[in-house]
Amino acid sequence: MYRLLPILFMMAVVPDSEKKLETLSAFIGATSDSVTSIKSGMDNFHSVLLPLMMAQEGKKAGENSD
Repeated sequence: MYRLLPILFMMAVVPDSEKKLETLSAFIGATSDSVTSIKSGMDNFHSVLLPLMMAQEGKKAGENSD
């Protein structure tokens, strides 16, 4: 925490630092939302694909045992 103090003091004297931080905050929020959305999509994809793959393996095993 104390390592951030020099950075905070430097940002306090830089003009428009609040606006830059707001932009950075918006970017981080959008990135977080994107990662959450992609993760949700991948989880959904795998939850649909796994039963399909298991059914395909069951059909192949049934064909080979005949």
